[in-house]
Amino acid sequence: MKGMTLFEMLLVLVIAGFILAFSLGQYRSLKSGADAEVLKANVNTIALATAYYYRANCAEPAVVPSATNPLWKIIPPVTGTSVPVDINTQLVTPGFLGPILPNSLVSQPGGTPYEGYTVTLNSTVTPRTVCTAGTSSACTATVTTGTVINWTINILVCLQDPTTLTLLQSLTNADSISTTSSASCTTGGALIFNFSPSALMVTSPEQAFIQMYTTMPTSYLMGTAGASNTQYYYCGS
Repeated sequence: MKGMTLFEMLLVLVIAGFILAFSLGQYRSLKSGADAEVLKANVNTIALATAYYYRANCAEPAVVPSATNPLWKIIPPVTGTSVPVDINTQLVTPGFLGPILPNSLVSQPGGTPYEGYTVTLNSTVTPRTVCTAGTSSACTATVTTGTVINWTINILVCLQDPTTLTLLQSLTNADSISTTSSASCTTGGALIFNFSPSALMVTSPEQAFIQMYTTMPTSYLMGTAGASNTQYYYCGS
């Protein structure tokens, strides 16, 4: 019987090497995609839990409007205010958040399940006005009748390997990335996700009405007495 020549043996080894390299590349690609899906699922779970926390804490019952009483239990509504939300004490302990899936992409040097995820509520405040002179397209005078307070859920995910930032941003549809090392992410690579609390929750018309505003008459808000006591449109829907 004729045996294999050295050339044939080398050819088989080269082909096997190509197949192995291709298979490993496909495996890594599939694993990265699967890990990214788990990461995204964890972020969505934390975001929904934060939305429930937000709903439970956003507003006091309606009272006489006052510039010093913004109807807000967490903090006064100041533009640019960022409120940290502790995942363990404010989401897990009250029952808003249950277990999340382990993920090797997230930096967790302490080995705790929620490590590597940082949650904040960020506010923007804008005045709501009514035109009192001119037309809607060419208004010459306005009266402030309310203060609109919008809140955004911000979730930062610290990655184990910052070199994967661009790839994972694409796979997870993250809103932005951070390459700055900070106390919440010492690796210098983080994905950032933003959510609107109201967009995450099914809200009935009655809930939406209560969530949006108190019921002080517009005539009162436009009058002299209401000029300094404008209505707060709270909860940020």
